[in-house]
Amino acid sequence: MIRIALFKKINSITKIRELSVLTYAFFLSSCGSYFISLDSITSNSATLPKARFAYVGNYLDDTVSMYSIDSSTGSLSSLGTVPLASGSGPSSISIDSTGQFMYVGNWTSGTVSSFIINQTTGVLTQNGIDIVGPNGTCRLAIHPNGKFLYAGTCNGGNTVSQFTITTNGTLTLSNQFLAGGAPLSLAMDPLGHYLYTANNQSGGVSAFSINSLTGALTSAGNEISSGPSTNGVTVDALGRFVYSINSGGDSLHMYSVNPQTGALTSSGTILTGANPYGIIGDPTGQFVYVFNTASSTISKYQVSDPMTGALTSVLTMGSGGLWPSAGAIDPSGQFMYVVNRGSASLSVYTIQGNSPIFYVQSNAATGNWPWSIALAN
Repeated sequence: MIRIALFKKINSITKIRELSVLTYAFFLSSCGSYFISLDSITSNSATLPKARFAYVGNYLDDTVSMYSIDSSTGSLSSLGTVPLASGSGPSSISIDSTGQFMYVGNWTSGTVSSFIINQTTGVLTQNGIDIVGPNGTCRLAIHPNGKFLYAGTCNGGNTVSQFTITTNGTLTLSNQFLAGGAPLSLAMDPLGHYLYTANNQSGGVSAFSINSLTGALTSAGNEISSGPSTNGVTVDALGRFVYSINSGGDSLHMYSVNPQTGALTSSGTILTGANPYGIIGDPTGQFVYVFNTASSTISKYQVSDPMTGALTSVLTMGSGGLWPSAGAIDPSGQFMYVVNRGSASLSVYTIQGNSPIFYVQSNAATGNWPWSIALAN
């Protein structure tokens, strides 16, 4: 195993983030005030961090389902549901890096709901009133420094909203920035240098640099075309590559990232299943998963070119339920959790190390029309 530790050089060397990467060859590099140190250690997945709780947003119920996670098996135990106080149509969930605060983007009401996570039980408590966001608030992204939250829009607008997160986890709307048409999905690199939006109506991906002090966004170049109905975007675990999907063309678009500017360069396109709706990368930076709603399948891809981020299809399999739409992978890389809108279920998958094989081990019931999921350590 290789453990990647990320440091920031100030007056003294301070470790600010540690990424566990299994059997991944990389090289010592530097970029600005950051550098990467690799230490070969003897370990196994049992020593890696594990998610303790899972949360699912139920779009038609206006509720969030809560689960505890067995660290050994990845199986789920229901902790019940919590209703949204005033929001409706939860379509996105994001949790801060400390695991203390959770935010829900509500498509129908155009608001963001805030919750406090009980660190012992995992139960949620509403934290203040809902904050009005963009029209049709969609996907959310939290900056690694825990100070800023960003929200896209689903209902035809072209802005990304920036919220300031207070020390008690409540939100204040602080700014809005122009993106492409309907930036409904957001993704951020691990260090919080760059933000990317999947623009559903304009059919492209926009790139922004982030001011770490103010949270302000600055365009990192023109919108890059990625086909009709671009509705998902993710950044690999090391911030080297960006991947987007479009449901209109049943395709996955691949990009390499300029580490100095955040600008994207196309690395080509590869086919997906029917109507891809969700996309995530794994913690090792080696694999990408796409959730194909219409075909009820999951496609798995492997990075075949470490310079460009080009992918090779390795496996497509039936999902554990109908119409999979979103997923999350445990930090250890052992377990994947996928919500299925059509069957109102949450499927638990076991991932067999670096092999392409993954399989369903169990299913848990959710509320009506589950659309989003997030894990908390």
